Formats: sequence, C-alpha cells, structure tokens
Amino acid sequence: MCLNPPRYFDGTVLAQKALSAVARLREQVDMTTLIDVLRGAGKSYLRKRGYDQIRTFGAGRDLSFYDWRHYLEQMLQLGLVEIAYDDHNRVCLTEAAWDVLKGRQKVELVQPATLKEREQAAKKHRTTAADLDHESAELFERLRQLRLEQARARGIAPYLVFSDATLRDMARTRPATLADMAQVSGVGEKKLAEYGRIFLDAIHLWAKEKGIALQVRRGGQTAVRIPATQKPDTLERTWELYNQGLTIEEMARARNLATSTIVTHLAKLYEEGRKVDLRRFVSRSEMQRVLEVLRTIEPPWRIREIHEALGGEIDYDKIKLAMAWVARKQRTR
Repeated sequence: MCLNPPRYFDGTVLAQKALSAVARLREQVDMTTLIDVLRGAGKSYLRKRGYDQIRTFGAGRDLSFYDWRHYLEQMLQLGLVEIAYDDHNRVCLTEAAWDVLKGRQKVELVQPATLKEREQAAKKHRTTAADLDHESAELFERLRQLRLEQARARGIAPYLVFSDATLRDMARTRPATLADMAQVSGVGEKKLAEYGRIFLDAIHLWAKEKGIALQVRRGGQTAVRIPATQKPDTLERTWELYNQGLTIEEMARARNLATSTIVTHLAKLYEEGRKVDLRRFVSRSEMQRVLEVLRTIEPPWRIREIHEALGGEIDYDKIKLAMAWVARKQRTR
C-alpha cells in the first residue's frame, strides 16, 4: 500500500501558460529564464532582451520558482517539452505541446507539496552511502559529483539524471561495460544511451587511479577481468583529440560523450598545467565578463549563479573554462 500517493490536479491552464511562454520566446531560452519570465522577475537581462513585453510575462507570478521548476520537470517527463542539451539547454515544444495549447489535450500534474512529502518519506527509508564499503563509498561520492555536473549542464534536477539508489548500485557493482551498466537498477535504455558512457568512463578512471581491476559480467556471472591499467585515461584520450585541432563538438562525437563532459576534461587538463588554449573556446571579452562577475561573488562559486549573474548570455561551458583559468592562476601564486 502506498502511504504517500501522488495528488493530481488539472494543470491544463498552468501548462498552457508555460507552453505559451516557450512559444512566444521562440524556444530560445533555458528553464531558468523561462521561469523568470513566467514569474515576471525584475531582472535587468529580461528587460534588456525585451522579454518583459511578451503577453505571458508574469502570468505565473503566483507560483514560486521551486513550484515552477517542479511543474516544468513534470512537463518534461510528460513529453510536452524537450531540452536542447547541445544548444544552450533551450526549452523546446514537442508535437504533444500543441495539442495542449489548442485545448485538445488536458494535463494532470502532481502538487509540489506531494513531491516534497514523497521525497522526505523516501529519504527516511532509503539506505545511504554508509552501507557501502570504503572504496565503494568513495566512488559513490565521485559519481554524485558527476551527476551534479551533468544536471547543471542540462539545467535539470540531479535526480532526473540518476537517483542516489542507482548511483549506489553503480558504486557497488562497478560496471565495466555498457552491457554491465544496463544491468544497474534504474538505468533504462534511454538513460543508458544518454549517460551510460559518461558514467562508465568515470568508473574506469576511478578504477585506474585506485589500481582496481573491473569485472565484466555476463548473465550474472563474472567472465573477464579488465586490469586497471588496460583502459586509457579518459582525460588523455580527450587530450589527444584536442591536439589534433578538433572542436569540442567534434571531440564529443568522436568519443560519444556529452560536450559538457569534454569541457570538464579540458578544464581539468588546463588546471593540471597542460597547454590548453582556452582562447579557442572562450573569447577575451567573454572571459573578462566572467572574471568581473567572479569578483562580486563569494566562493565557493556555483556555475548556475554565475550564469544568472551574466543574464544567461554566456553558456555554462565557457563559464567552466573561465573558472579553470582562475583555479590555475590561484594555484600558481
């Protein structure tokens, strides 16, 4: 018996407000900007871009940022919107969205209060990293950090990438191949295609650093052991492609990774002292703007906070590379 069943309500009008805003913004903004428009936020970048002139500006000011975030994430799960992860995380309409906008389809949503209650109840009953051995707990924390990076890059909540339970299963079983990854609880076909290689590379890198051999499993049985030194360092493979003059997008395609992962690799390589020419990816003016914002914000810095302070005009990847420049500068002082 479910002790905290979801409480649905007719969210058609609410969904129409959000979808109408996406359409009027010509599908050119990320989720944070969309929520700012819906709530009629008094931010200068909204006025500068003329977003305060569209008809749906402030149409949802009666809801909190948190509430809108949860409703939009539900619309994402319902297939009413999509996120263009490879194009500044723009929120885009799907064919199904037009049926809602034209009144041909109703939308049922779950109240945010219910979501909070269910999350709190789940937190009480789920196990934590404490049920893992020391090495698995360490890998779990690394995977959680990777999940956070992926979520920030896509403008979504971390749990929409993978749940803690799924990350714990990854840390415990340590999949060595994509076939193994598909056996991890919570990794479906869609998430395997989108995140499988990214998290698999992270597990291989961790295993190499620890000198641990990963086990390939077939049919639940251990079949092969991959020495920790056998798989090339994922950073080194990105470094090789960088030295071939490839763009970030070309490196991502060559490695079947997200562009945000390639940017993370380049940032780490630069911080380590490698000769990564950041000017290939971030212009002088963009770098200067990021540095100016960093001077006004107390560390630890959060990419989303910096992105918002810049009015959403410089994407996350460029901010991450600019932060790498600062980190290396501070390290060499």
